[in-house]
Amino acid sequence: MRKRTYELLLIALALGNGVLFILASLAEMQKGVEDVDNQAALLFIPVLWIPAGAVVLGLILFILLRGRKLEKDMVFHPQRLFDLQGLGRGRIVSRITLFGVTAALMLFGFWLFVREPFLAGFYALTGGALVLLLYVWTRSASHGSAGGRA
Repeated sequence: MRKRTYELLLIALALGNGVLFILASLAEMQKGVEDVDNQAALLFIPVLWIPAGAVVLGLILFILLRGRKLEKDMVFHPQRLFDLQGLGRGRIVSRITLFGVTAALMLFGFWLFVREPFLAGFYALTGGALVLLLYVWTRSASHGSAGGRA
C-alpha cells in the first residue's frame, strides 16, 4: 500500500473510531444505566467527547507531520505483521505481546458499549486495526523500510 493511501487509511480509521465512540456513548447516555438513582451523572458523558476529539486530532496531526518525513514512494505491507517466520525469539514475544494487548484493548472497547453490539463491535474493530496499522507505520518510519519486517 502506497504511503498516501496508507496515511489516508490511518486518518479514516482514527476519524471513524472517534465518531463511533461519540455515537456509542450517546446511545448509552440516552438509554440510561439500570439500577442507578442519579441518571443526571450521564450528562458528563459529553465531557468525554472533548478529550476524545483532542486525541483524534492529535493523532491525525502526528500522522500528517510524521508522514512528511517519509519517502514519497514508500510502500507499506501491513500483512507482514502476522508473518512470524524468520524473527528472533525476542521479536516473536514482542509481536505476540502486541497482539495480546491489542486484543485486550478491543475487548475493553467492546465491553464499554456492549448494550449497543453493532456500534461496540465496529468501535473495537476500528480501534484494533488502528493500533496494529499505527505499529506498522511507526516501525517502518523509524527503520526507513516499510517493505521490511514490521
